Amino acid sequence: MDQLLYPQIQEAPVKPQGYLDKEDFLLLLVTQLRYQNPLEPLENQDFGAQLAQFSSLEQLTNLNETMENTQQTNLVLTQSITNSLSASLIGKRVLAVNNRFYHISPQHDKLNYGLTGAAENVMVRIVTPAGTVLYEEELGAKPKGEYEFMWDGCDINGNLVSDGQYLFEIFAEDKNGANVAGTAMTTGTITAVRFHDGNAYLIVNNVEIPINEVSEILPPLGSNNT
Repeated sequence: MDQLLYPQIQEAPVKPQGYLDKEDFLLLLVTQLRYQNPLEPLENQDFGAQLAQFSSLEQLTNLNETMENTQQTNLVLTQSITNSLSASLIGKRVLAVNNRFYHISPQHDKLNYGLTGAAENVMVRIVTPAGTVLYEEELGAKPKGEYEFMWDGCDINGNLVSDGQYLFEIFAEDKNGANVAGTAMTTGTITAVRFHDGNAYLIVNNVEIPINEVSEILPPLGSNNT
């Protein structure tokens, strides 16, 4: 009953102490001009301090808005340039940090990998996208560097696997049993470019690769640099 007769008044949000917005400043300005001493109109230090505070606040606010707009503009510009350059890569050979590859039976697949340090034992695996291990092989000790591994397209039992996309995994340990980082890589010719989610994806060996995974543009096959 009391709530009906005496409804509660919603209090305005409390602003941080010492904070002035534009409306506060205008109200302060009018009040100060109304009540200032006409004989000493310039001796109002508090008003001057508030004016300086408001001016600084406005400058910081405008600077923040400008920076946000600039960041958005740069992001759009970068994506536009990246997408435009991606189309010019069609027909180029690339090296990409990527462990996905597409197998077509009965061909053999040349798979590339790198080791960040010397390894006492290296093992490679061929895995399905669902995580099933089809093939694995121990390669022994290898120093730091980049290597190639040829897979004949057969599983552990010697049976040819079906066409499709597979994963190439590397496991390595040093002489103390500590892990050595191994990176799977793929080389091939870009045959197409796809755009989705605002990003460019390169089609290499029938696999979609994000453009940011490309680490090197390779010379054409048959050139003196291959």
